[in-house]
Formats: sequence, structure tokens, C-alpha cells
Amino acid sequence: MPFYGQGMNAGMEDVLAFAEALDVPPTVSFAVEQALLSLMAARRGTSVARLLGAKHTRLPLSHVLVRDAAEAHLAVHGGAEHLKIKVGRDLADCIDRVRAIRDRVGPKVALRLDANGAWDMTTARKALQALAELDVAFVEDPIAGEDLDAFRALRNASEIPIALDAPVRSLEALKRIIAAQAADVVVIKPMFIGGLARSVRMIREAHAAGLGVVITSTLESEVGIAGAKAVALASPPDALSVCGLGSNHLSPRQIAPETKLPNALMKSACANPTTTALTLV
Repeated sequence: MPFYGQGMNAGMEDVLAFAEALDVPPTVSFAVEQALLSLMAARRGTSVARLLGAKHTRLPLSHVLVRDAAEAHLAVHGGAEHLKIKVGRDLADCIDRVRAIRDRVGPKVALRLDANGAWDMTTARKALQALAELDVAFVEDPIAGEDLDAFRALRNASEIPIALDAPVRSLEALKRIIAAQAADVVVIKPMFIGGLARSVRMIREAHAAGLGVVITSTLESEVGIAGAKAVALASPPDALSVCGLGSNHLSPRQIAPETKLPNALMKSACANPTTTALTLV
């Protein structure tokens, strides 16, 4: 590849072309690109965000993931203004929990719901109708899959904005979502996109189309989160909604020690309490 042999003379475009040409999973190309850009930034005495074109230095506040009204109360007491709630297949439980959280935190706190594709179309329609009175900021991935016609139908029938995460994994996928008018908000996860620069391009594309953008992480280390923050800083300042790039949980003083780190099984259990999360054979 052209990047080899250039060494210290490699430029920004060389690094990006090398990372994008790799025949590896997106998580690997993201890591390679971030590592090379970090080396370049250190050599030039700047930051990865600046290399990507950042013009500002402040990020939107982060949302906090909560499970119930008690955790929501603690989060808001600690200064949180945006809460994320995982909801699952049990529609009655979903509505009861969201209502309890709304009653506990009051009308000024923004509530974001993530269904992780747990609902079918019929349940999703019922959920969106029932939740409309609770002033929900948006519902993420209300149904599974990539049926953009179905997402557009939900969006047209819903008073609550629709956010898409799982279907947003490439610039081509984003363009299809925009053309289908299938979402109000898109969630960008740079590690799953496969690179910092391509994530910035996608954010600019979404913003130009009038979509809201949320940048967040999954189970990255602090290094991966730093890469996502660089992407956020390089995005148009008015493109981003409140992102998930800080502590995604309550502070260690507010929760049990065993839940300080992101716990995929716990998240799955919250979203789908009646589904088997782990089987040992």
C-alpha cells in the first residue's frame, strides 16, 4: 500500500487512505486509523481532533443511562439533564418505567429511549402512541432490521422522533436512510463505522440533510472513547445533539462497585428481561 515506506513523511491523506483500504473488520480499521493519527498529532504537537478539522473545543453534555426512577433521581441530583432508558419487549413495563421516571425527574429533563429493535411493528406503534404524552426526546431503533419503509411509516405516524443506530454503519447506508426519510436522528458509533474521518463525513452528510446526530460509544476503552470525542469535536458545532461520550452511568459513589463498568449482560437484561442473556454449555 502507498502508506508503506513513507514513514515520517506520510501525510493525513496517506494515513486515511491506508486505514480505509485495509481488509479488516471496522473495529480494527478504526483502531489503526486512530493509532496512526495519534502518532501524527504527537509529532506535529497538535490533537487528533485538530487533524480532523476541529474548530471548537467543547462537547455537548453526555446523557446518563438509568434503569428506574431511583437511578434517574440520583442522576438528576448529580446534575444530569439528559437520561437514556433501555426499554424492551414488555410494553406495559416500558410505559410504567418511563412514566415513573418522568414523574420523578420532572418536565425539564430530556428522556431518550432505546428499544434495541425489541418491538414488532404493532407493538412499536402502540408504544410510540402511549409514550407521546411523556415528552420523550426520541426512540432509538424501535424495530429490528433495516426495512427503511417500515421506519418511514413509523416516523410518519409518530409524534416522537425516530432515531436509528443499528442500520447506520456506512456512508452508503446513511444516504439510503436520508433518501427514504426513515429517521429524524442518526446515532454514529465511530468504532462500528470503521474510522474517524469517515465518521466525520457521515456526520456532515446527516447534518446537511437536516438530521440530528448523536455520537456515542459501545464498550470501548478510554482510548476508543477519546477517538469518538475527536470525531465529535471535528463535527459542525450545530450538528450534534447531546452525545454519549462521558460517563454513561451514575458516578461510582452513587452505584454499587460491580456496576462501575459498562455491563453488556446488564443492559440486555434491562432491555429484554424475559429473554435468556447467557447460556453455558
